[in-house]
Amino acid sequence: MAEIFSEAASITHQLDRFHVKRSIRRGLSRQPKLIPLLEEAITQQNQDRFKAAIDTALGNAETEGEEKRIEDMRKYLEGHWDLLRDWREVSPNKPENARGMGCMESNQRRLAYRMKRRGMYWSEAGAEAVAKVQQGIANRTLKEAVLTVWPNRPVTKATASGKKSKQTRCDGHSPRKD
Repeated sequence: MAEIFSEAASITHQLDRFHVKRSIRRGLSRQPKLIPLLEEAITQQNQDRFKAAIDTALGNAETEGEEKRIEDMRKYLEGHWDLLRDWREVSPNKPENARGMGCMESNQRRLAYRMKRRGMYWSEAGAEAVAKVQQGIANRTLKEAVLTVWPNRPVTKATASGKKSKQTRCDGHSPRKD
């Protein structure tokens, strides 16, 4: 795996927003006014305010079931505290216009569908190439993805009429005719 992501100087781990928000909604389902306070404490990485919001929620809990949901939320969030920060705030080399991480589960289906249960076998290099192309399509950086995988491969450009035009390499140069 390290070879695939070798171009990354460092890897920053982050718990995705979907799972954080789901945990908070479940834990504070009967006290929705506390949700913004807890989210703000997490965003600011302020553990004192986080604990104060949890203590308030526990003090207001009306049933043992509600207390258990709040405790489960607290354990989950405290157990992942270092992963609750936004990667854009801690990354030394963040790209311009960087977006949030999103949720991987929704994106892996695209790659898994392409590579599994279709009677195909993938070499490690082939799997990496397919993953980079899929990533390029999703991120609208397909040209860069193709150039990374196949720097000198001839490609055929389609014209506006849908007919094929001359072959060019991925880098835009015409192939040599010897």
